[in-house]
Amino acid sequence: MAELRALIVDNSPVICKVLRYVLEAEGCTVDTAQDGLEALDCIAARRPDLIVTDLIMPRIDGGKLCAIVRNTPELRDIFLIVLSGVAMEDAAGTCDLAADVCIAKGTVTAMQAHVKVALEKFRAGQRRVDGVTGVDGLFPREVIRELLVSNRHRDVVLARMTEGVVELDREGRIVMANGAASQLFARPEVQVLGQSLARLLPPDCGARVEAWITALKQGAPLEPLEFDYDEPILLADRQVTGNLVPVAEEGTFFVIGILQDVTRRKELEAHQRRLERELQRIQKLDAMSLMACGIAHDFNNLLTIISGHLEMARFVSRDAEVNRLLGESARALDLTVQLIHKFTTFSDNYLPRKSKVCLHGLVEEVLERELAGTPVTHRVRGGDEELAIALDPSLVRQMFANLARNAADALNGPGRIEVTLDRVDGAAEAARTSQPLADGGFVRVIFRDSGPGIDADLLGHVFDPYFSTKQKGVQKGMGLGLTIVHAIVKKHGGLVW
Repeated sequence: MAELRALIVDNSPVICKVLRYVLEAEGCTVDTAQDGLEALDCIAARRPDLIVTDLIMPRIDGGKLCAIVRNTPELRDIFLIVLSGVAMEDAAGTCDLAADVCIAKGTVTAMQAHVKVALEKFRAGQRRVDGVTGVDGLFPREVIRELLVSNRHRDVVLARMTEGVVELDREGRIVMANGAASQLFARPEVQVLGQSLARLLPPDCGARVEAWITALKQGAPLEPLEFDYDEPILLADRQVTGNLVPVAEEGTFFVIGILQDVTRRKELEAHQRRLERELQRIQKLDAMSLMACGIAHDFNNLLTIISGHLEMARFVSRDAEVNRLLGESARALDLTVQLIHKFTTFSDNYLPRKSKVCLHGLVEEVLERELAGTPVTHRVRGGDEELAIALDPSLVRQMFANLARNAADALNGPGRIEVTLDRVDGAAEAARTSQPLADGGFVRVIFRDSGPGIDADLLGHVFDPYFSTKQKGVQKGMGLGLTIVHAIVKKHGGLVW
């Protein structure tokens, strides 16, 4: 007969001694552990053929140990014997543990006999025996029932908490984790228990936990370790704050950890900041609108006079150098006229003159013109004849021209621009992007280039008037290109980001 390896898990030295005597007499090699956490170490070192475990134990209890064994593929065929002092009072709960044999603790003689019978069933291949054995002659104890009710109440409270709660031993290993904590770690409880908390966290956070645990073991004051709101723990796509509190206990310590998912709060705050930036941008545009209304007409009159005098001066002048200077002045004047025209875009009195236009063709036309003579290639995807929509062709051409010039300047050499056109539902897109889109149908335009992109800390300012990352001057870098894009999209009832 092959030698069997057995593991006894019980925090009572007397019970361990009795069971060792019985199992060794039956030819078993026996290991012992005082609780579920120590049992996991024993299992990792020497896989047993059968486990005899108590239920009520410190750190990881017998119920959790049974769940870990049954849910771990390489361990699930281990023969499980539950030997518990509460099996009489909680027979149904004990049988739900998926153990092969459940025995109520009684007299030493009775326990020895029942363990021998369980060993015979193991050798005979009999598994999952129903009911609890060893209850004959035992009487339910009211105090045990009250204790079980109290434990269940605690478990329900922990399970219903939205914050993750974990308990660590002095080595930093998880001996208890509620459902919310398991969700944050994206693992079932049976894969969390016994694990080092530091190894479940990102490397930088894990290193902090390990250093803190080491300091506590070396006698450092029992002070909490915090992962605050401004520097949360990143667990997959979740942002989590954490507070680990050490608790002194009989010359040693354990740790209670509270983990709170602040992802939604962070998202709402980011959304609020976007709305505030949008409001500030709208206020700036409104101010520019008032200014544009006030000065555009007067400036146009003055520029007409200046333009006329320049033409007359060029007509009567015979000096080549003077004519060259007059020509430069005329070109600068043309740029000024264009700038004034751009200002009128911001005016509330300027209403788009809409007509039905095939957006794909319009975008293709603008990109062909703006990128001619440059090493930048382009592609327009989507947007067949069904994407004929009502818009102001002049304004939209200006919008795409600004985008194309911006992209070409950013590429500063060979590169590629890709524009994607499609229809989307406003409500669905708002849910996906957290942008304040109204309900109804929208045309989505995605404008991409192969350039280096924009620094994250500058993204919130790209639509601000006079903001530019390019050199300043008459030729480029006035900082109005994307501001005008924003104004044109707004006049068409859309959003840009």
